[in-house]
Amino acid sequence: MALTRKDYRWLASEVSPLVENKELFIYKVRSYADRNFNIYKFRDAVEDAYMDNQAEECGPELYKQADY
Repeated sequence: MALTRKDYRWLASEVSPLVENKELFIYKVRSYADRNFNIYKFRDAVEDAYMDNQAEECGPELYKQADY
């Protein structure tokens, strides 16, 4: 059973912020993916989810101060 686009979105947005080693996670997902899997697009989605999670942890006031 192949992973769907919805599965990849869920992995990138919900699971990846919980994982400590992002690169290993990305390559493990790639090993289960089909040939149409775009690792660069998935890596960008994982990075975006990680940054969103970091912004929520520090709060909007501190996030605005750190934004240059």
